[in-house]
Amino acid sequence: MSRALQVVLAAAAVVVSQFLVEPLLRLNGWTALGSLAGFLAVAVAIVAAARHLNGRQGSIPEVDARRLAWADLAKAIAVVLVVAYHVSPTTMGHLMVGTNRAAGLYASFTTWLLPVRMPLFFLISGMLSVRALHRPWRAVWRPRVADILWPFVLWTALLAVPFALAYVATDPFGYLPRQAGWLVNFAGNYWYLPLLVAFFLTARMLRGAPLFAVALGVLLYFWSGPMPRDIGGVFLNDAMLTLIRFCIFWIWFAVGAFARPLVVRWARAPWWLGLIAFVAYWPLAWLRYERGMDDLTPTATVVGITAILVFARLLARWAPAARLGSYLAARTLPIYLYHPLLLALLVLTLPKYDGVGSVVVIPLVPILVISAVAIACLAYDATRHRLPWLYRWPVRAAQREPSPAESAVPQRLR
Repeated sequence: MSRALQVVLAAAAVVVSQFLVEPLLRLNGWTALGSLAGFLAVAVAIVAAARHLNGRQGSIPEVDARRLAWADLAKAIAVVLVVAYHVSPTTMGHLMVGTNRAAGLYASFTTWLLPVRMPLFFLISGMLSVRALHRPWRAVWRPRVADILWPFVLWTALLAVPFALAYVATDPFGYLPRQAGWLVNFAGNYWYLPLLVAFFLTARMLRGAPLFAVALGVLLYFWSGPMPRDIGGVFLNDAMLTLIRFCIFWIWFAVGAFARPLVVRWARAPWWLGLIAFVAYWPLAWLRYERGMDDLTPTATVVGITAILVFARLLARWAPAARLGSYLAARTLPIYLYHPLLLALLVLTLPKYDGVGSVVVIPLVPILVISAVAIACLAYDATRHRLPWLYRWPVRAAQREPSPAESAVPQRLR
């Protein structure tokens, strides 16, 4: 069977399952079976592609500089989208009294991108960790574990009081015990960092069985649906949320780490397929968030990531865009660390505005997003040599692999 025919059949299986089989099963009261059908269709497509493209176990195909440029650009897009979501609706909701049409549109836009942002982040992170999975433990424990967990602990503590004062003004100090619990249950504003470590460690354990790792991700994704969200108490609920996030996002890290050739071919899709994916994403997102069709999330994620990967590959051909993507990708950690603190300080220092019109909001949201990203980058560039302990484990080592925040682009493929 030709590769093109396999792709067509896999896509057809997803479409038929999501829009025909699953709705019919739901109408007959078989909700769980309908959900399983949807997830299995996506699973078959992913596993079949991984089996076809992954080659021998342990093989690590080379990636040329242009492909690396689009990967950096996609990662930069992901972190900017994360900042945009925290600006609107969160920060804007605390700065304004009432709502207006522009604020509502921004809130819907950033909410509709929820199926794409973090899956894309973990997909690229998995792809960029391929070589590290096969390096000796002594060469990776610090850059892949200590240098990531340390900023999580430090910045969770640094953000605690400003965040509580800004967003829990009625009882800020009563909120601090919950924030302290985040250091143990790995929740809170910086949950991405400990989850990234957990994914890396899991991938190292499963590096001899890549297909099993991908298939496990599909099963975990399905099991995350019926998991209880409220198990009694804030601490336990946050811990359960961490477990659910592991189940939801592991599949994307696994695909990046164990089926990197698939991601490369994915990004090399023709421009017209990227355009179709871009156009198709918004109806899927509307059905997901405005009509409550939760089981469309896997399809929306695949379609949205397709659009961004193709767009990033095409845009990376333009040298200024490639340089900007490389610059931001090397600073995703400080952008991720700084922007919640910057936005909390903004909420604390500015008064709430009443009657703000759309004319003000339309430029204000992108200005805040760009400013938060720029200030985070400038702060990092000004302090990374003077205060390196802000971003990595402070204990000196004779030799170490560069941390994800400071490594040059080719080095992050280790």
